[in-house]
Amino acid sequence: AATAEYTSYLCVIPGPALADIYDAYGSTLLEANVRSFLSTKVAVNKKMRATILTEPARFFAYNNGISALAMDVKTRQSRDGLYITSAKDFQIINGGQTTASLSNARYKDKADLGSIFVQMKLTEIGETGTDESTAFARSISRSSNSQNKVSDADFFATSPFHVRMEQYSRRLYAVPADGSQVETHWFYERARGQYLQSQMRMTRARQKQFQLQNPKAQLITKTDLAKVAMAWRGEPQWVSKGAQTCFTRFAEITDEAWNADDSRFNEKYFEEIVALTIISRFLEKSIPRQPWYESGYRANVIAYTMSSIPYLLKQQRSGMQLDLLGIWQKQAVPESLASVLLDLAELVYNLITSDDRTVINVTQWCKRDECWKYVQEHLRCSLPDTLDNCLISAEQGRSDNRQARKQRHIDSGIDAQSLVVARPAAFWESLAKFSASARLLNESYASALQAAVKIPSKIPNSVQSKKLLELLEAAKEEGFKE
Repeated sequence: AATAEYTSYLCVIPGPALADIYDAYGSTLLEANVRSFLSTKVAVNKKMRATILTEPARFFAYNNGISALAMDVKTRQSRDGLYITSAKDFQIINGGQTTASLSNARYKDKADLGSIFVQMKLTEIGETGTDESTAFARSISRSSNSQNKVSDADFFATSPFHVRMEQYSRRLYAVPADGSQVETHWFYERARGQYLQSQMRMTRARQKQFQLQNPKAQLITKTDLAKVAMAWRGEPQWVSKGAQTCFTRFAEITDEAWNADDSRFNEKYFEEIVALTIISRFLEKSIPRQPWYESGYRANVIAYTMSSIPYLLKQQRSGMQLDLLGIWQKQAVPESLASVLLDLAELVYNLITSDDRTVINVTQWCKRDECWKYVQEHLRCSLPDTLDNCLISAEQGRSDNRQARKQRHIDSGIDAQSLVVARPAAFWESLAKFSASARLLNESYASALQAAVKIPSKIPNSVQSKKLLELLEAAKEEGFKE
């Protein structure tokens, strides 16, 4: 099938070849996939493994196959039919579990994949821009048959916001906690199943080391992030509507903010998200132990309690805010804040279960805007002076934000330089000629190109690199082919 936008091939790929590709490229092969391998503990994957081991010849009949995207597909015609000989930027859009299961069975179970074949729909697209390619990949992922239920949150795995949060989570170290001597990461799971997939090929010793550095207790999912961020924004009613609804609302807000200025989503933002997660998990662990708690509505109490902190600070400590970076640095909730949180949680619990509520069902009541308004109007709580050592001035907060954004711009420049120097001088010479003929050049573009055509003897600076990438996108829109 072929249109002006794409060409699709229906084909069969041998099991060993698919496993070889996964072994060579790993999770990067699944970057556009809405989820990573979910381990053989998932029922569907258990059955898949059983088929590979006991009925390999029936794998083709049982399996849904895979869907993939690629660019610049090359084919060869022979007496036996049409063969695909090469493809650029090959990405599995749907069927990551099939692919990983084959590789995993061969690696762990020493399975013979010789009699296994997998049906594949390969869609060749043109040299489109990143946003367009990502949007197309999401559309195909949504339309393809899925072997496990995929939540709405999974479709946002390739968003640049989540990619950046993932990068920070792998790079930033938290101080050792609970007497440990090991600095740890807060592992952000951009795609569902990444935490398990990361350990799939590790030896037992390497897996133990990974888990020490990335403890499961410090795993943060996309919906975890959305819940604490929305609660701190003062929207506990959205958190109470459930993980998926809350995430969808968070995605809309974040997408708009990202497009306005993505530099706000920097290291400081990630560290504050971790601090909020520490607060949330402190409440989750502590609330059931309180004498006033009669079970039920814990998630609602946590959301409303977290929303109440910034609300009360605005009312009683004008110009002050909670020192979230202090919590990140200590990796714990200070005692003075802990007592305030638990006192607030009791007040919130009593308010959301009050007989004055206009909706009988408490869970449904907590989803209403009216519930949050009711809590705000009836929240009688004086913040103690002991809390002041957990606060910083709003001006200090703004100063920290400015510094963090400045650092993000520096990081962005370094990223741009890396992308530019990855291409040879000949590429930039070709872009210069095309841009001149298409009348795209201005003084800043021309200056940046003068440096780029001398790579590697001369390296464009960060400002020039950003200009080069900007020119490259403009040239692509005019028909330039990489």
